[in-house]
Amino acid sequence: MVPQLSLRHVIELVLSGNAYQRSSRQLISWNGMKAWIALLVFGASLPGQQPSKLVLPDETAGYDRIVQTLVSAFDHVDIVALGEDHWRRVDSDLRIALVRNPEFAKKVRFIVVEFGSTAQQPTLDRYIRGEDVPLAELQQVWKTTTQTSGIWDSPVYADFYAAVREVNKKLPAGAQVRVLAGDPPSGSGLGRDASAFSVLQQQVLKTHAKALLIYGAGHLLHGVPGPIPRITNLLDAAYPGSTFVVITAVPRPEYQEFERALKTTARPVLVSLGKPPFRDLPAGQRADAFVYFGTGPDVDVKVSPDR
Repeated sequence: MVPQLSLRHVIELVLSGNAYQRSSRQLISWNGMKAWIALLVFGASLPGQQPSKLVLPDETAGYDRIVQTLVSAFDHVDIVALGEDHWRRVDSDLRIALVRNPEFAKKVRFIVVEFGSTAQQPTLDRYIRGEDVPLAELQQVWKTTTQTSGIWDSPVYADFYAAVREVNKKLPAGAQVRVLAGDPPSGSGLGRDASAFSVLQQQVLKTHAKALLIYGAGHLLHGVPGPIPRITNLLDAAYPGSTFVVITAVPRPEYQEFERALKTTARPVLVSLGKPPFRDLPAGQRADAFVYFGTGPDVDVKVSPDR
């Protein structure tokens, strides 16, 4: 008889490459096959996203209350996926405020980030623990990812690493937060989303831990079809209900709809996308919550690499 495998086991086999022994000559074709098999499994077995059991207030206004609400979310889910608009200052301010909250480190053991190469994890570990790491060596953490355009040279990413390092200095070794690089090294041929899923599965989910996941929103939206499954496609398939997706930006035309629907005039405001009228907006079909910063002049300020 053919053994019955759970969806999670199938995905583990597909992503680990253990489904059959392969030679180095087969590697390229197998990498492509992994993506397609995972997509087929996902498409056949998961007709829609599996929502988490977390229910947020309809509207939560102000940085402090938003941070408190997001920290509390870890009481109900294993992973809070926080999308980011690359280089944007308000996104940087939000995630730094989140990790600085005294309750964050009590609930969350890991942070998985897009702006770090898995090949440089030992260097990242040393720095986050508070050890002295030369700047040129530390820069290899974000310079050796698959994204060789220099996108991670914006100071907001080094600022985030520094913020976690400062938080850890006040904590005993056993209570420190570990930052895990999620992106495969440049030239590895590994899929970016599959790499992040593997890190989350091996380091977080299999150990029954909690993690903050920080990636561009395009990697995190629920139920978006495509030739290669996104991180949340894989998480929703293998660990239904484990992930709560929070985005921080939507296409500009949708801003007017949020302005009309919101009751509070305070900004920023965390909006639950699980209830009407927000559930019926395009964003409501792809994420669980939205941090709306408004339309003020400072909202779209970007911090470029040359600052």
